[in-house]
Amino acid sequence: MPSPATLPEAFLVALSISADAFFVAFSYGIHKIRIPWLSACIIEIVSGLITGLALFFGGLLCLVIPSYLTTLLCSTILFIFGILKLIHPETSGNADKDGSLNISASEAVLLSIALSIDGGAVGIGVAMGSVNKTAVLIFSMLLNGLFLFTGSVLGKHSASKLPGFFSRAGGIILILLAVINML
Repeated sequence: MPSPATLPEAFLVALSISADAFFVAFSYGIHKIRIPWLSACIIEIVSGLITGLALFFGGLLCLVIPSYLTTLLCSTILFIFGILKLIHPETSGNADKDGSLNISASEAVLLSIALSIDGGAVGIGVAMGSVNKTAVLIFSMLLNGLFLFTGSVLGKHSASKLPGFFSRAGGIILILLAVINML
């Protein structure tokens, strides 16, 4: 059973999982694309399910795959996704397929899957350690919601004032997380 001492570590893991939600919402805010409450709830539920499933299956994987291989696999996946986000920063930022400037429920499902890919990879890696998995799931869902809201609001207020760096920050975070994971 994980100790309460792992709560700060669980928070940091959840922060890294949820950071993309902030940057995507920020990007949407800059482009005046709304994320209605229903769509935000869908993103929360789907992201939580994917993270929860990754934590569960990661726990199963640790029973059959040596931890060093799982760590290497997780770091490699994070690194590749980080590079892809640096090369194509708008990968998950194109969810507004109908051009309505409003994320519909169906677009929210696709967006939440795109946002959860790195969370799934991190979840698998985290499940092999002594981090409190329940805390990771709860923190990531809370932070996801908070980041969707604050990212959108800050993006709306910052439109045309900030450089394009923010669209690549998610990639940088994933690469750093991959490197840290290998240490």
